[in-house]
Amino acid sequence: MTQAQDGQQLQDQVNDAASKLRLLQDEVVFNGNLATTMQRILAVRTTLDRIQEAVLGNDLLEAAGLLDQGDAEIGSLRECQDSRVAALLRTRIAALRQDVVLNTRKCLDELVYVNAAISTVTIRQQLDGMACVPLLQYLLIDPEAHTQSI
Repeated sequence: MTQAQDGQQLQDQVNDAASKLRLLQDEVVFNGNLATTMQRILAVRTTLDRIQEAVLGNDLLEAAGLLDQGDAEIGSLRECQDSRVAALLRTRIAALRQDVVLNTRKCLDELVYVNAAISTVTIRQQLDGMACVPLLQYLLIDPEAHTQSI
């Protein structure tokens, strides 16, 4: 009887150790997934910071290109799409997109002047240090391809 009890005790200890091992393995996987998600969130934040810097530096072409990258990075956060963090990131990129649109419109309004009274169109090369010509060329090369980006 003692051997049976000792055997059962050993079996219980083995089962307990196996259960603890599975729990630790699951925790390692969870921590790995969490670390990956945090790295993706940091990458999105870095991209959004770069967009903001480009907008503030009047580099609208760079900002427009980075918007696509930011959208893709936010889309890669599949594990936490419904989280508060993802909502904040989507809100921030939407605000930055609006800034790019407003600044682009301002740039184009100041670059391209139409005087209907004398039937002339004037296109300026630069605005107070803001080089908008690359943006204008980018938009005129294939306007349909760029309407979704901005």
